Amino acid sequence: MEVVNILSAPSYRRAAKKRSAQELADIAAAVADLPGIIGQPHQHSGRGIRRLKPSVFEFRVGLKLRVLFTLESGDVILQTVGNHDHIKQFLRENF
Repeated sequence: MEVVNILSAPSYRRAAKKRSAQELADIAAAVADLPGIIGQPHQHSGRGIRRLKPSVFEFRVGLKLRVLFTLESGDVILQTVGNHDHIKQFLRENF
């Protein structure tokens, strides 16, 4: 199994500070699943991983919360966390 580094951008850390302890625990559990499911579409259907742009993706954490991440040189870089509108705005402003 290939080693995948999971890194977080400053924008992710700022957005995560606004989340509750329960949301952070749910996010951590979802992020822990990522290395085993990236590149295996049948396994990630429950997380709802979607490609938004080349090398820019999002996954669901519950019904309302999403995490935007990029893939760079095999590393997962968490970019931000928020609801659908936040992700859409962040994507428009940064990518």
